[in-house]
Amino acid sequence: MKPWYDQVDKMIGVFGSKEGIYNEPDGYFLPPPKPRLHELMVKQAGDKLGIPVIHSRLSILTRSVNKDRGACFFCAQCSRGCSVHADFSSSTALVKPAMKSGNVDLYVGAMAREIVTDASGKATGVSYVDKADMQEYRIDARVIVLAASACESARLLLNSKSPCTRTAWPTPAASSANTCTTPPAHLAGHSSLH
Repeated sequence: MKPWYDQVDKMIGVFGSKEGIYNEPDGYFLPPPKPRLHELMVKQAGDKLGIPVIHSRLSILTRSVNKDRGACFFCAQCSRGCSVHADFSSSTALVKPAMKSGNVDLYVGAMAREIVTDASGKATGVSYVDKADMQEYRIDARVIVLAASACESARLLLNSKSPCTRTAWPTPAASSANTCTTPPAHLAGHSSLH
């Protein structure tokens, strides 16, 4: 798995340090920022107690990795949308480069309803509702990537059934493999706020 994780680390830009700690796997890291005074004090106390204290590993660029994303200048405005795109967000690190490739169609105002499958249970597309006209549409694709966060991914899996409902896949996609359970009612309808 390491080569794949390294690829992701390079793409999104993760700072940190290689420490050789089993449950903190080393990856491809950008240099960490210089520690602040209180962090140096925590490190010193940890050293005295024999407790390892390592740099955070965050997806924030400490140096530029491409012409579209700049290095962090520590303005503390990460939650408001980084002006130089140094923090990782799917819109700046994934969607914008994909759109530049010309190999992507972007559907706005679309709410995915379910993953569509063929008779064998293979995912072949996505059914969605256009929020402007409330009509259902379908997009077919060779590859379907489900990356809609925890609640929305679970909702889509629970909504998705195979056309062979009486044989191979009689229950929602997630339930048949016992991989997730029905989300709480208060999350099911409100997992995506706009």
